[in-house]
Amino acid sequence: MPQLHKHFNVIGHLMTQPDTILKSFRVKLRTELPYWLVILPGIFLFGVITKPSFVSTWPLMLILSVALVTWSVLMYRLNLIEIDTMNGEAILTETNLLSQKKVRSYPLSELQFTYKTGKTSLYSRVVNICRLYLKDKEIAAIIPDQDGWTDDTVNDLAKGLVNLGVSKKFIGYSLKDAEINGL
Repeated sequence: MPQLHKHFNVIGHLMTQPDTILKSFRVKLRTELPYWLVILPGIFLFGVITKPSFVSTWPLMLILSVALVTWSVLMYRLNLIEIDTMNGEAILTETNLLSQKKVRSYPLSELQFTYKTGKTSLYSRVVNICRLYLKDKEIAAIIPDQDGWTDDTVNDLAKGLVNLGVSKKFIGYSLKDAEINGL
C-alpha cells in the first residue's frame, strides 16, 4: 500500500520514492541581516576615522540601518516548494524571519519551468537557475546561494519537475540550458 505523504527533504539528500504523492523541496532560510549589522557600523567607523566631521551623519546612518534591518526581517523568501500530485498543484511557501508565512498554490497542469545556466550579477559565479512560470508569467526564481538554496537543491527541484512531467518553457537561445544531474 503506498504511503500518502512521503516527503523528500532536500536539506540532507534526495530520497526517491516512486509511490509518493507529495514531494517537498525545503531549504533552511538564510538572510543578509548579519551583513547589514556589520557593514553599516563599519562604514560609519571608517567615516569617523577618515573625517571626524562624519560623526554628524549618525542620524542618517541610524535611519539607514533601521530601514535595512527592518526590510531584511520582513522580506518574504521562498523556502519550501511542495508538489502535490494527488491534487495536481504546486504549493510555494515563503517565510520571513518572524516566521510569518505566505502560501501560494498553482495548478500543476499549467506550470512550466526553465533550468538555465547564467549569472545573477556582474561578478557572481555561473549558476543553474530554475524559474517557475504560470501562463507565461514568472512566479518564482530559485537561485543557488540565495535564501538558502544550493546547487544540489535547485538541481533536485529541476529533476523532480521533469520526473513529474512538468513542461519545460522555451525562452530563447540567449541562455544555455543547464544539465540536470541524475536523470
